[in-house]
Amino acid sequence: MNQKILGCLLGAAVGDAMGSATETKSTRQIEKTFGGRVEEFKEPPMDTMARGRRAGQVTDAFSIPYILTEHLLNADGKRQRNWDRRRCWNGEKQNTLNHLQE
Repeated sequence: MNQKILGCLLGAAVGDAMGSATETKSTRQIEKTFGGRVEEFKEPPMDTMARGRRAGQVTDAFSIPYILTEHLLNADGKRQRNWDRRRCWNGEKQNTLNHLQE
């Protein structure tokens, strides 16, 4: 199961990083900017929300599946109503990717 979860997170990260350079662009704009289909990591242009990021770098959008996975792992797969979101940011949490690789 851990390998499946890790695969899902990897897919979300790759999709986020691949799409960051083309987010909100039409097919015509993508062709004009990149010369055709984007099939590898590209540095997001200055007219995108991910501007300033390196090619292949995830955006803040990846934090949603990452934090949700962290929460579900810490809660033994059960949703908790009164979950303390601050735990994700104050250094107390276990690294999800390391946990899944064990």
